[in-house]
Parts: sequence; C-alpha cells; structure tokens
Amino acid sequence: MNKLPSFPEGERAIIGACLIDASCLPTVVSTVTVNDFFHRAHQDVFAVITELVKAEQAVDWTTLTDALRAKGKLEAVGGTTFLTDLADAVPSAANVKHYLEQVKEKARLRRLVWAGQEIMTSAGCLDACSSEIIEQIQKLAFDLVATGSSESRKLERVESLLPESLDYLNRETNPGVLSGLLDLDGILKGFQPGELTVIGARPSMGKSALALDIAVNAVHQVPVAMFSLEMSRNQLMNRLLSKQAKVNLHHIRPGGLSRDEWSRVWGVAGDFDGLPLYIDDSGSITMSQVKAKVREASVRSEEAIGLIIIDYLQLMRPEGRHDSRQNEVASMTRAAKLMAKDMEIPVIVLSQLNRKLEDRPIPNHGRRPQAADFKESGAIEQDADVMIAIYRGEVYMKDSADLKGKAEAIILKQRNGPTGIVNLQWDAPTATFRNAAREREECHGMEGEM
Repeated sequence: MNKLPSFPEGERAIIGACLIDASCLPTVVSTVTVNDFFHRAHQDVFAVITELVKAEQAVDWTTLTDALRAKGKLEAVGGTTFLTDLADAVPSAANVKHYLEQVKEKARLRRLVWAGQEIMTSAGCLDACSSEIIEQIQKLAFDLVATGSSESRKLERVESLLPESLDYLNRETNPGVLSGLLDLDGILKGFQPGELTVIGARPSMGKSALALDIAVNAVHQVPVAMFSLEMSRNQLMNRLLSKQAKVNLHHIRPGGLSRDEWSRVWGVAGDFDGLPLYIDDSGSITMSQVKAKVREASVRSEEAIGLIIIDYLQLMRPEGRHDSRQNEVASMTRAAKLMAKDMEIPVIVLSQLNRKLEDRPIPNHGRRPQAADFKESGAIEQDADVMIAIYRGEVYMKDSADLKGKAEAIILKQRNGPTGIVNLQWDAPTATFRNAAREREECHGMEGEM
C-alpha cells in the first residue's frame, strides 16, 4: 500500500511554534488533536502540551522536558536534542495557521483511507448489507463536512460532564420542539433532542393529521423533515392548505372550492414562503435513506433539520435479512432511536395499532389503546422514549353527543416524565387537532420510568 498521507514538517512546526510563542497555544489546542499528528513522537509531545495548557501551566522547553521525563517518555521521543530541534524548526509562529490547516487536512485524508479499508472489508463479508455500507459512507462524509473529524467520543468522567449539564439546566428556554398543543407540551415539555417518540392509532383516528399539526407548529421553531410513506406530496399539501385556510378538506380539489374558499386558500399561500418544511413521499424507504436525505438537505440548505417525522413505521422497508416481522420492526425502531441520538434531534415515528383492539367492548372506552396494542409492540416499548396513542371515542360511539369533536392523546410511556391523558379538540372538516376548549383532565398514571 502507498504511504499514508502526512506532513511531518508541519507537525514539527506546530510544536515548535507552541514552544517559542505562548500566544498561539489557544488556537493550536482548539484546532488540532493528538490524533491529527501522524508520527508517534509528535503525538506524545503534543499530548503533554495539551495537558500543560489544560492545567494552565506554562509551555516552554523546560516545562515540556520535565513533563515528558516525569511520564518516562523523554528518551522515547528523542531526548532533549529532539525538543531543541523542534523549537528551532520554525523561526516564528506567524504561519502556524497554515501548518494547522495542512496537518488537519492530512489527518482527514488518513481517516478516509482507513474508512475505505474498513468499507472494503465490510463489503466483502458474506452477510454484507449494501444500504448499511452506503450509510456508513454517508455518515463519514457528513462528519468530515460538518465537524472536520470522524472521531468517536471517548469515555469521560462525570465531573467533566457536569458543567455542560448545569448549563443545560440553566437555559432560559426549553430546548424541546413544541407541538403547539399546550396541554401536550405541558406534559412532554416538547419533543427532546435525541429522543424517539412513537405515535400510534387505529386507521381514521388521525395519526397523520396529528403529525402534520406538529410539523406545522414546529416549523416555526426548527426546520422539519417529514417522510410520508402513505400519502403523496399533493395530498399533504391539500391538508396543509385546508388547515391554514380553514377550508373543508373535501373541498380542496379541482372545481370543489367556492369563490370565498378560493380567496382564503390564495390568502394563506404566502404563509409557506421560506417555510423550512421538507416533504418526501417516497413509497418505500429505509431508515438509512431517511438519515442520508436529512443530512443532505441540512448541508444543501445550510440549515440543520431539527425534527424528523416518519409516517409510518409499518410501511418502511427493513434493511438486511430478518427471520420474522417482529425482528424487522425491531431493527427499524432501533435504527430510529439511534438516528435520533446520533443526530441529536427528536424523531417522531407513527405506528399502526393491532386489530385485536377492535375485539374489546366499546362501552366505558374499552377500546382506548394500551401499550400492548402497538403492532410488534415489544421493540417499540423498548426503544421509544415516548409512546402516545390517539383515541376518539366518537369513532366507536357515533350517537354520543358528548364525544362529538373530542379526542385524547394518551401518553402511555415517557421515559423522563409522567404519563396520562391529554384532551384535545378534533376539527373533522380540516382534519386538525386543536387545544381542548375545556381544561385538561388531571394526569393519571405512573411517574416516568428511568
């Protein structure tokens, strides 16, 4: 194999600049890491420089020599003569930024070489999955573009994590993405970064409608990517126009609008200008493809997607070979959770509920969904941070005037919060959920599990 890319002269110049001009230290230690250096001696020396900077100690020939000697590495790197040569390698620190860029570039190229070798090995396996390998390539490319590094996180002591946690708690605003449904947001505190929310319902209960309501409200906070495997983009746009213009959804069709309705539809058309709502209506898609499309859109538009909505789980295409439908769904829910965690954004996935729910008695809301009603529920219960079921009693009890236009969002699981029932208003003509006119019932349920 050809020699790996490296820039030894630049590595020596960076270390030499640190020894002769302390003013460049903040720039150096914030730009490159130990692993950006290729030669082992340079890695060892720069590791000690980094430790001295973190300890707020002076960095010069003497302190570096003493620190390396204390670690038993002075002779291994080449002794005092080697350090003297490093200090003499550069006459000034004026060009250190140039050296940093070049060393960083060579480090990226080495990572690409190593990644290529790993991809070749993976592709040669008998049970290789092309979509997973493609995702691996896309993730590497995105990491290099977005952060300039593909290094994985290292084990960290909790004391080093504490400042970030305290800063998170001290924020004046909730980082969660709000749904716009006040009572639901009151319990969930918004959809949180890194969390997977699964919303389930029987057909015609309104799970797609709720997903679109969330998207319409959330897009004023963060860019939203919505993947619809059931409805076409035209159907979704019709629903959006119906919601925004408050026009009966069944009238949103050629020749179906009155003059007044046309006026209202045209009146809200401008509301969509510049709205960062992205729609994909691919009929068959995998989680890897979802992740790749979101990353591509984030880079292309220069605005990071802040919420992903997928409608719905059972229509997705699994990756790889599985011996049962349960294992297929398990692989997809796990991939959705990992996507939320990896991209540090909330992911909402819609899900069908089992038909067995329809066998339960109708009176006393016997068909109100439970966690076990989610199709292939074992994997969903395990991976989801939040599980929500939609229930409208009027679907089963059509003659009950008390249930007309009323709906429930049942929080069956919330890993870091309470469960309970949130009352909503259902506007059938526009297929829209709204805040309930009356006060939300007091939540009844268990505290969130850890």
